[in-house]
Amino acid sequence: MYEFFTNFQIAEDLNMLLINKYGNYFCQKLFISLNEEKRIAFLSRLDIEIIGKSEIGTYPLQNIIENLKTSAEKQILITKLANLDLFNLSIDKNAVHIVDKLILFAYDFGSIKTICYKLLDFLLQLCFNPYGIGIVFQKFLYF
Repeated sequence: MYEFFTNFQIAEDLNMLLINKYGNYFCQKLFISLNEEKRIAFLSRLDIEIIGKSEIGTYPLQNIIENLKTSAEKQILITKLANLDLFNLSIDKNAVHIVDKLILFAYDFGSIKTICYKLLDFLLQLCFNPYGIGIVFQKFLYF
C-alpha cells in the first residue's frame, strides 16, 4: 500500500486529501495499513494546522492520533505541535480537539512544560474563549 502512496504522489497531496470529504477515508485506511517506518514518513508530511482547522480534516487527524502505536510516532506529532501557534489552534473550534489529544502525549514525553509555557502568555484569552477554556481546565490544572 505504501508503494501506492509514493508511486502515485499521494504523499505530496496528503494534507489536501485529509481535508477532502472522500479522500480522508482513504488516508485513514492507508495509515492503519502501513508499517512503522512508513507511518513515520506519513506523519512527517502532516500539516497539523491545515488539517486540524478543517471541519473535515479534524476528524481523520483525531483518528490517526488515536491509532498511533509507537513513541516515535507520538513524538513526531508532539514536536510538530510544539512548533505551531498553539494559542490560535487552542481557540479554533476544530483544532482544539487535536491540541487536546496531543497534549496528553506530551505528559508522557516530558514536553508538557514547553507546550504549557507557550500557552501561559495567553492564559487570560484562553479562559474567555469557549474552546480555549477547555484546554485551561483539562490541561493546566494538572500542570
